[in-house]
Amino acid sequence: MNKKKYPINLFMVIGSVIAILFIGFAIYSFYLSLENEIYVERAAYLKEISEQVVLTTDTISDSQWNLAEIFANRMQKSQLTSYHEFIDFIDQQQTIFNQQGLSLLAFDDKSHYYDSQGNKVRWSGMGAIINDTSDKRQVEITTLPTTTQMTDEMVFILKMDQPIKINNQIILTHVAVTRDMSVFNKTFQIPSFEGEGENYIVSAKGTRVYRGQTPSDIIGDVYNIIKPLEDMKFLYGGSYQTLKDSLEQSKTCSLEFVDTNGQHYYVTASPMKTNNWTLLSVVPSEKVSEKMQQFMNKALYGMSAIALIVTISSTLAMFLIVRYRAGQRLIHEQMKANEDMRIATQAAQEANLAKTVFLRHMSHDIRTPINGIMGMTDIALRNINDSQRLKDCLQKIDSASHHLLSLVNDVLDMSRIESGKVQLDNKPFAIDTLLDACYSIISGQVIEKKIHLHKDFSSMNVSYLNGDELHIRQILINVLGNAVKFTPVGGRIDFVASSYLRENYLAYVTISIKDTGIGMSEQFIEHIFEPFAQEEDGSRSHYQGTGLGMAIVKQLLDLMGGDIQVTSSLGQGTEFIIKLCLPMEKHLNAPKQLDNLTADLSSLRVLLVEDNELNMEIAQYVLQDCGVEVITAMNGQEAVDIYTSADNYYLDGIFMDIMMPIMDGFEATQIIRSSHKRDCQSIPIVAMTANAYQEDRQKAIDAGMNDHLTKPIEREKIISALQKMYQLKQAREDYHESEKIS
Repeated sequence: MNKKKYPINLFMVIGSVIAILFIGFAIYSFYLSLENEIYVERAAYLKEISEQVVLTTDTISDSQWNLAEIFANRMQKSQLTSYHEFIDFIDQQQTIFNQQGLSLLAFDDKSHYYDSQGNKVRWSGMGAIINDTSDKRQVEITTLPTTTQMTDEMVFILKMDQPIKINNQIILTHVAVTRDMSVFNKTFQIPSFEGEGENYIVSAKGTRVYRGQTPSDIIGDVYNIIKPLEDMKFLYGGSYQTLKDSLEQSKTCSLEFVDTNGQHYYVTASPMKTNNWTLLSVVPSEKVSEKMQQFMNKALYGMSAIALIVTISSTLAMFLIVRYRAGQRLIHEQMKANEDMRIATQAAQEANLAKTVFLRHMSHDIRTPINGIMGMTDIALRNINDSQRLKDCLQKIDSASHHLLSLVNDVLDMSRIESGKVQLDNKPFAIDTLLDACYSIISGQVIEKKIHLHKDFSSMNVSYLNGDELHIRQILINVLGNAVKFTPVGGRIDFVASSYLRENYLAYVTISIKDTGIGMSEQFIEHIFEPFAQEEDGSRSHYQGTGLGMAIVKQLLDLMGGDIQVTSSLGQGTEFIIKLCLPMEKHLNAPKQLDNLTADLSSLRVLLVEDNELNMEIAQYVLQDCGVEVITAMNGQEAVDIYTSADNYYLDGIFMDIMMPIMDGFEATQIIRSSHKRDCQSIPIVAMTANAYQEDRQKAIDAGMNDHLTKPIEREKIISALQKMYQLKQAREDYHESEKIS
């Protein structure tokens, strides 16, 4: 009997599989066809909306040009004879026009503009707009210094047919109508998309001219709007090049793409009449034609239901045979899923509670040094002539700044570890040198608190190991720093290290850090390595920190395959035992010692490229204090122009910021390296940036830079970079001298 059932069951299974595959293929083909039709409909719909927005914007712009023509004609007919008549005339016309957010300006032949309040201000926009050879009509979006609200305005500048002379002193050449961008913002909004659409005015190259809303969640806060889309996956035959060509050729297009998170978006470009600009819109696909999407989903669900009925009918016999076991398995899986959900919910609640506590603590801990910085700054300003008091304030500001930086670094380190971005090095290093360095760093701290620091490295029988020296140092400094922080005056800290060798030249290193500090409760020891964990007691405000230090230590040790153990009791002190297993380096050449260099840095001439005025002032002061001649540039384009126009070897080095307007530091470096000047490959280029991680350093090196200094910039690191520039200059001059002799 079993022999008869076997082929029947096998036939049923094979037939069911074939039916499922056929139905699935049919549904999939129908779905693709329907999805393509919806894409065409959505693209046409978005083009229509975008063109309507552009049409409305152009209509508003045309009305501004009409006002500018009327203003210019009235001014030429008014026969103004004095400066006061001229200002009163502007005020009178502005009152007559009487439109919200509108103001009138007049420009003279020296690039000054005048407003109804009698302000005379130099034009800070593009100079080419108001010169003799400019077009009759020009538009620029900018923030005028005379605007009290300091909001963006669209300035419609009209060149008058004939200049107007006032008192033979002022020669007026242009007039302008300015409108607050809030007039246009309402036009840019897409109410039917629930406010999730984003609109930009961009140039033919995709650079941002104006963004009418808060920083983008889709594109990001970037200068070139279309650049982030270069790596996106475009659908239905579209491409990044299609979008780029549409902007350059002032054509309308609407394309769908998928971002790195799998979210679908539409990007639509519609050319404007003004300045060869284009209105660029980015909208989530799910917000476009929602009814059509619902119809598509219902059709898919309906066909799936039909397929399900057919499949169930064809496999009913097999289902009846196995229903009991399947039911039991389903119940078991549901119970397991419920338990997993309960555990996950509990973990999420605990994590949220920890983060809430962390934010409360961080609010206190960050405000504390900021309060110190602001308070000491105020005291310093009030006692500027008291050198001793001023020095004391500056020392306290420096201390508070370093503390604030350490808080920020802890949070960033934890974030990078949790996101998996930390990469460990595997390089030879001297373990005894590392231990001595950690001891020296902590020695300065314990002297202030009169704590006795005892070290014993006599049981270390290895010299050189392979591993990540930087992160091992970070681990030890973190633990030692905690010991100093929580050990009272007159206490003791024991710093002991030992090692032994195993087969295959593996070294087992054990490091003990024991203190006589305030200790920890048994309840807190269970949570000490959790992120944001801090023991709540009445002295917390005295022991400041993020609660991330020990979590960073634990996760770094886990990445290294190491371990950390802790024993402690309240009022009796704490001992941490760190264990590492690292390969021993058998053949390590002694590092070459650099010759002591007494560099005459005053012979150097460097180019400093920085768009932030405060950072520029700080770096320029440090360089000039070393006697260096400094040439400054505010962006990458200025740097390239200065370098390419100078003689060969005129500059001895370049300090280059990365994130700058017009042209960033990477692009500027690549242009300098690819120029045909004799020193284009040899001139030292040093990055100065707030991007502080290893991948940022590697990106700078890949772009052609020689070194990477992170902000806040330390004086010693700048001097070290200058010494390298001096060495290179000396070597070049010695070579040229030897060439002359030969």
